[in-house]
Amino acid sequence: QDVMSRCRSLHADLSELSLLEAIILFKPDLTKALHSFAQIEFLQDQSQLMLAQYVNSRHPTNPTRFGKLLLMLSHLKIVRPKLIEEIFFRKTIGKVPIESILGNI
Repeated sequence: QDVMSRCRSLHADLSELSLLEAIILFKPDLTKALHSFAQIEFLQDQSQLMLAQYVNSRHPTNPTRFGKLLLMLSHLKIVRPKLIEEIFFRKTIGKVPIESILGNI
């Protein structure tokens, strides 16, 4: 509950939320069993760069926004993985486990 209220307080727009979802999805330490570890890591790096560029272009007078968005992700570590999947990905991927999607990359 606290994590979601922090997310709402930042008033993240759809693009920011989408890029945060990509950062969560492309998390190499959760996908060690996958054969494409380097590719997953590269995709996460690219998602972070795109978020930084987007935030800096849309909110040039708020230089701490990018950091606050990333710090919000650290709070998600206390949330159960299945709940994160439900909140961020259910509308997009349905009931398909994230691991099976990443396994097809």
